[in-house]
Amino acid sequence: MQPDRNKSSMRGVSTDGAARDRCLCLRHAGPKTRPPGPIVFLGDDPSRRGIIVVLAAFLMVVVFGFVAFTVDIGFITLVKAQMQAASDAATLAACLELTDALGPYPLISSDEAQENALEAAAQLAEMHPAGELSSLALDPQDVQFGRYEWNSTEQTWVATWGAPPFNAVRVTLRRGTTAAGGIQGGDSVNPALPLFFAPVLGQQTAALETKAASAALMPGRGFRIAANQTVPVLPITIDQPRWKALLAGDGEDNFEYDPETGKVIPGSDGILELNIYPGQSSSNGNSGNGKKKNNNGNGGATGQNQWTPGNWGTVDFGNSNNSTAELERQIKEGLNEQDLSYFGGKLDVESGPLLVNGDTGISAAIQKALQQIVGQVRALPLFISVSGQGNNTTYTIVEFVPARIPEAELSGGDKRVTVQPAVLVHPTVVPSQITVDSATMFTTPRLIA
Repeated sequence: MQPDRNKSSMRGVSTDGAARDRCLCLRHAGPKTRPPGPIVFLGDDPSRRGIIVVLAAFLMVVVFGFVAFTVDIGFITLVKAQMQAASDAATLAACLELTDALGPYPLISSDEAQENALEAAAQLAEMHPAGELSSLALDPQDVQFGRYEWNSTEQTWVATWGAPPFNAVRVTLRRGTTAAGGIQGGDSVNPALPLFFAPVLGQQTAALETKAASAALMPGRGFRIAANQTVPVLPITIDQPRWKALLAGDGEDNFEYDPETGKVIPGSDGILELNIYPGQSSSNGNSGNGKKKNNNGNGGATGQNQWTPGNWGTVDFGNSNNSTAELERQIKEGLNEQDLSYFGGKLDVESGPLLVNGDTGISAAIQKALQQIVGQVRALPLFISVSGQGNNTTYTIVEFVPARIPEAELSGGDKRVTVQPAVLVHPTVVPSQITVDSATMFTTPRLIA
């Protein structure tokens, strides 16, 4: 029996005509319409009205907090950097003023050096702006002086504040604080830093204080050269015992040096002098030019450690065939990179003596070069022994000492190259493990903290 194709073969589906009509009506019916009545939104709920105002007020506080943090903290950081730069500059300037109070024959007293240092530090601070201030003031109580040297026990460099002789300075710059550490009312030399947005949160100003910067003239004994530098070493040597005798009081005092003008005039300034014009040694201590200078002229008390016959104490820092022109250059300008390349780029007596070849005689041709550096300071090499003769002479150099040249006269019968003890401050000086009391050569001021 074949199934009726007019009947649905799907169970549960009515084939009633009325049902089909209802389905067609539903299929072609339009979208449902919203029942009549007013439209109600959530915001119209009386219990929720005004909440956005509260939320906005809360967010404004947060936004101002972030603005205050980013803008004001950034401003504080900038001003502190400016203050740090000012304190560094003030410290270096003050440290340089301590030079004239160091060495065996200080040019000024320690008190005078401190006064000069305070003045220099204040001037440098005034040249630096900080935030809205065009210049910074320095409280004298915020400048400290001390001694900076090698501590052999601790095997490190140590600063002892308040202990002379002074070769170190520490400067602190403040805004809104005092040297006693309190937040200022009106006692600080510089007002507290006004802020931009923080006043909205109740913070009107910020009290700032730079970390104290320190600088020192570090004591040294040798030299190390860098690119485009020269080393102020005089290519003339004398024996160490004669120099020690000069420091012990065996010398003359015929010249006066004025640190204000840098000029040397005849007179007396309490700093003894030594004539280093070389002569041949003799057993009775007489000089090569026939004069006896009480261990201050060209001979020694015992006639030992003097110049060998045919050699007058000039040395070859560089090529062993140095010409007069080379000696003149070294006298006026110092030793250059080429000269020191023969010594590995440095003159180091810390690890042992230096063996240096000698030149014969001091030519009158270098008189003009020596006269051009009258009043200036050069490092004088000292030897303890000498061997050979003429161009084969070898000096054993054990020390470099600073000496100022008041006089150079190589013409006539009384030839003189006069020197007096001094202090040398130069960037090529290498720090050494010696005390400040015994030092006469120092590095240029450098930051140590």
